[in-house]
Amino acid sequence: MPGENTVVYYDDPKKLDAAARLYPAAEYRFTRELPTAQEISAFEGGTVAFLLANGKLKKATEACRDLKNAAVYVLPGGAGNITEPIRIDPSKPRKKYIETEISRICNLNCRGCCDFINLKVPEETWYDFDRYCADLKRLKELYWGVELFRLLGGEPLLNPRVAEYAEEARRMFPDCDLRIVTNGLLLPDLSYEKLRRIREANCSFDISSYPPTLKMRKEIVSTLAGAGIKYNFSVPMVFFFRNVLEKPTSDPVPAFRNCIFTHCNNLSNGKLAPCTAAFYIYRLNRFFGTDYPEDDFIDLADPSLDGWQADEKLSNPHPFCKACGRGMTPMLWKGYCSPADARLEDWLIKDTFINLKIAPAVQHMAKKSALALREKLRVKQDD
Repeated sequence: MPGENTVVYYDDPKKLDAAARLYPAAEYRFTRELPTAQEISAFEGGTVAFLLANGKLKKATEACRDLKNAAVYVLPGGAGNITEPIRIDPSKPRKKYIETEISRICNLNCRGCCDFINLKVPEETWYDFDRYCADLKRLKELYWGVELFRLLGGEPLLNPRVAEYAEEARRMFPDCDLRIVTNGLLLPDLSYEKLRRIREANCSFDISSYPPTLKMRKEIVSTLAGAGIKYNFSVPMVFFFRNVLEKPTSDPVPAFRNCIFTHCNNLSNGKLAPCTAAFYIYRLNRFFGTDYPEDDFIDLADPSLDGWQADEKLSNPHPFCKACGRGMTPMLWKGYCSPADARLEDWLIKDTFINLKIAPAVQHMAKKSALALREKLRVKQDD
């Protein structure tokens, strides 16, 4: 048991009782500002525990990167029903965000889908479960944990093993805030057994508020409340946004600086990609014969790779940014768009003054507020 030379950092006075129960002989430090590496170094050979909000743990544990012969624990708030500290390896970073597409089919097939799902190109229907498990294992070799882990599609609830994907993510990353992203239309028909397993995996739902979804909101809420599962509804999905340039530029920096999705890293089939568009652009290429780059990803099979290197690559402008606009352009949402009805212009930003000058300026001004709103919506969950 930790005793002398043990420090517990906590950010909420309500957590003090838990800290005293778990670490009765520790020194307790209430903190709003995260500790520095110099401060942490005083606990060489001791124990450091962080009872902090989930979003603070990445930066807090990075201060322990060079700490030798010490035991480092975390007890994340807002990441499920975790009651016991988790020992971590601080020589690895924590991943801020991972999303993974476990279903490549959808029951809505929206026009201009950001995953290009409605094009229905030939490919495997599901993310092979064995490969998924192997990729999570490799991810665990690179990162001690994940702040937010989202399972999506397509429509993930079409995958008959959706509960197993959630259970495996929770097993590998017990610290994560785990969520299934769904249009919600299939939730009322989900079996009690699947709902139970999802709840016991401490997994919640992020529900995209498409027009058909809002018509079923009461039924969806009743289902999830009865199952005891937390959930979020997004803002109403009235618009989709085009984000691919008709003519790629030579400089990736402007689009990256304006982007509000720079941490939306995707995991699939042994690859870690910077964003959804970069990962799934092959669908657009196969369907329309375009030639946007398909090789903007990190190969997880690279034995020399570590999490710090991966994050450095993913946190900077990357090749696919040349194909993205500095400002997304809106179009009215439309569901049930078949491949026959799909048009290349559903995704492309046309070369006009408004699209290439006005839209980027608006997005630049709105980026900070958009990011703040997104984080607020992610944190606030209904019971």
